[in-house]
Amino acid sequence: MRTRGYAYRFEDTVPNITGFYVNTNKTGEPYQIPWEHEETHKRLWHLRQWQVRYNPIKKALSPEQYLDNPDEYPDVTKKRLPRILPIARLFPTSRRPWAGRIPTSSEIDKAWHKLMVEVERRWNLENPDNQVMIVRYQEKTGQPQGSIYNIHGMRVRGLTDLRRGGMSLDVLSKFVAGHASLMMTLYYLEFEPASVNAMISKAAVEAKATEINDFVTDFKKLSYEDARRRSVSVHPDAIAAAVESPSKIEFCNVDIGMCPFDGARCYDGGPVLRADNRSGGSFGVHGDVGSRNCIMCRHFVSGPPWIPQLELYGGKLCAKRQYLARKETEINERAALLRDQREAGLNTRAEEMTASAALQADLIAIKDEQEMNETAIFNVEMLLTASIEIMARTEEGDSESGIALVGNDRRSAVQYVEVPEFVRALMLARVAEVYPVLGDDRIIAERDRMIDLIMHNAGEVPLGLRVNITDRQRNRARDMLSKWMLGRLKAHDIAALGDGRQRLQDLRVAGEVKAMISRALSDSVPLGTGLTDSSLRSLEHSEVR
Repeated sequence: MRTRGYAYRFEDTVPNITGFYVNTNKTGEPYQIPWEHEETHKRLWHLRQWQVRYNPIKKALSPEQYLDNPDEYPDVTKKRLPRILPIARLFPTSRRPWAGRIPTSSEIDKAWHKLMVEVERRWNLENPDNQVMIVRYQEKTGQPQGSIYNIHGMRVRGLTDLRRGGMSLDVLSKFVAGHASLMMTLYYLEFEPASVNAMISKAAVEAKATEINDFVTDFKKLSYEDARRRSVSVHPDAIAAAVESPSKIEFCNVDIGMCPFDGARCYDGGPVLRADNRSGGSFGVHGDVGSRNCIMCRHFVSGPPWIPQLELYGGKLCAKRQYLARKETEINERAALLRDQREAGLNTRAEEMTASAALQADLIAIKDEQEMNETAIFNVEMLLTASIEIMARTEEGDSESGIALVGNDRRSAVQYVEVPEFVRALMLARVAEVYPVLGDDRIIAERDRMIDLIMHNAGEVPLGLRVNITDRQRNRARDMLSKWMLGRLKAHDIAALGDGRQRLQDLRVAGEVKAMISRALSDSVPLGTGLTDSSLRSLEHSEVR
């Protein structure tokens, strides 16, 4: 029997989740949304109970009854549309005299305007000194005519990019809320700590450096058509500009691709500030894209040799998105607390407004950063998918990157996997030692905090609390422990250590870790420096005379 209710049970997931069933969007077949959102389920359940009591229907509606203008649709289209039992239904009218009629587009617009009228009324009632005008009114009738906000304008463009790029709705919902610790990965690559650790072994790094150097060297000699077949870019003119560049000596590797201008054109790698498309080329003025923000730069070129680094860079951006989502939630909670405190008489309206203005400025900055970050994630996904397509055109087993391609008819070669936060922090901090563009101070700080917690749970003094060692020793010990965990432990064991479910003693490695930390603290100077650890500390703490 076909599902007709608003809820849909997904039994092929672990654990099972109850999402939503959309019977039609008036243009196509029913579809399911794998998002278990308790508040939405609660509201829909109450709506259903109300409808059953006050506005019941006995039979499903046909497309002739629920389409706004059924005569404008061809019969073949209407035949493939389902009969529906709408939960969002109104009472019959003279023009639509059947039970269960659904609102028309004009009714939805009117309802939206009434909602905006109420938003404006409540705001102005609570803020007499800061009145706003959200709604425009018809001069003769005084009825709402328009609003500075519209239904479609409430969507965030960056999230639309992510959905278009192939991120599933269940992952997207957790991603937006900051509940998911995600990494970007290719659908045919195993994502394990050990594989990431192996990727930055000395031999692997040297092999990758040779591959990239050969690619950049060869690119300098390519024609435009050959360059297009072997490289990828986000901006449509980037490859042509690189090929036409008169000085090929400036080509340089930037860890996730190459810059044709030696990193010296960041100042005009951003969006168009003033368009000027005269014949013979573009002479528009472009804005600054920011230092090391290559993924958003119009000059940036990448390709198959950089697939692993792009993959991890996507993980770094996912970590940033989670951080920004949590900051957004924190700001909204603080704003709600200010309102509650004012209503309880704990602060004045003026104090609330002053604090709220500061929070609003912070929130606007967060939203701007979110949109840019989401666009960057989408750019990474496009570059990865395009790079895979290049590899697909090569003969099987003849890929220069050493990655075996597995055929798949997915639109995107990228998927998102949930990885424990500590595992993700270890991975990204480790690879940043080799590829600086993957570095992030927040991620490294999270790794350091978790390592200190692991040592505390094992009965050892955390590295962050030791006052008799230098920062150099401390960092070396953390790096050695990170490398050891990624190379020796499975992801679930690392996660269990990070959240306190297991101790080093439970894994029978406490003695090994203690000895390793001791070696790191007693031998923290690279061979050949001629410095002992004690003399190094003296240098680090001595005054410059």
